[in-house]
Amino acid sequence: MTSFWAWIMLLSAGVFEIGWPLGFKLFGKQGHLVFLALAVISMAVSGFLLYFAQRQIPMGTAYAVWTGIGAIGTFLLGVWFFGDLLTPVRCLGILLILGGVITLKLGGNEHEPSNGVSMESVREVDSTHQTRA
Repeated sequence: MTSFWAWIMLLSAGVFEIGWPLGFKLFGKQGHLVFLALAVISMAVSGFLLYFAQRQIPMGTAYAVWTGIGAIGTFLLGVWFFGDLLTPVRCLGILLILGGVITLKLGGNEHEPSNGVSMESVREVDSTHQTRA
């Protein structure tokens, strides 16, 4: 999978991450099982897409982007459709989340961990250790 498709999967996972709190909220307000099903399906699809995105994108970056999209999207839906408060402090919190996600994205190479340890080198050390034992 290319980096482009990994990011498409990650962004899609983030959108589905918004679906499950929305489904729970609607289920709580209206009690229709279809909303509970929306929540469960959204969770499953979100996790599935995150799993595939993390094959190309570093785990910490992927998780931060995924939860960031979920947090910001859920916050906005709450404000627009459910009457959640929109205060300067809450807006600052959302901007800090967005800033952190952007910083993680810009802060490192997508293909190599920042500490210089690759999974291949871990496997080599592990296989060398097993043959000696």
